[in-house]
Amino acid sequence: MISQTNFQLISKQFGKTLSINKILLIIFIILLSSTFFGCIKPSSRVSYNIYIWPVEDSETTMIFPLAIDNRSEEIDQVMNVEPRFPKGSAFLEIIKTEKGPALKLTAREEVQVKFSKDYRESGADIRANKTLSMTNLTYDENGKPIMKSWVFVNSTVNQTQRFIISLHAGDSDRVRVLRLSGVNVTNGWHQFTVEEGYGIS
Repeated sequence: MISQTNFQLISKQFGKTLSINKILLIIFIILLSSTFFGCIKPSSRVSYNIYIWPVEDSETTMIFPLAIDNRSEEIDQVMNVEPRFPKGSAFLEIIKTEKGPALKLTAREEVQVKFSKDYRESGADIRANKTLSMTNLTYDENGKPIMKSWVFVNSTVNQTQRFIISLHAGDSDRVRVLRLSGVNVTNGWHQFTVEEGYGIS
């Protein structure tokens, strides 16, 4: 038979084990909840990316439209984030031009530049409120909107093989994409049609 003393010791030990299990269970629930809700929480991210392929053994300076907030009509906060360079390197500078604020880039090699920032706004608001500077909006005879952006090029060989600039804005599963690209661009100002669409980020 179990004596009263042994019974009390067993009860205390069981109580301690039960308390520890309760604490572990609470911690597990908190971790699980934060992970679960973190996964389903929509991401209101804005990313601005540049890809440029200069001609070999040349130096190219380009002036690109940058991200703008439609409501304030100011340069968007994403442009203040420290950029990442997945490939190559370049000198970057935000400048004012006669056509509006812009990002000036000087490179001697193939370069990829990425800016990204998470916002507290909803994905729908983000998609509606982000656009590109130096961009004009007109409509064709059928009422379809046409967006055109300005880009400036100055290459030591008077040619840049290719460039792509894109602005993604919205939820993690649905984004508004503004994409601008050119091939074999000579020196000077050029106007390109902006490809607009919605898709998977």
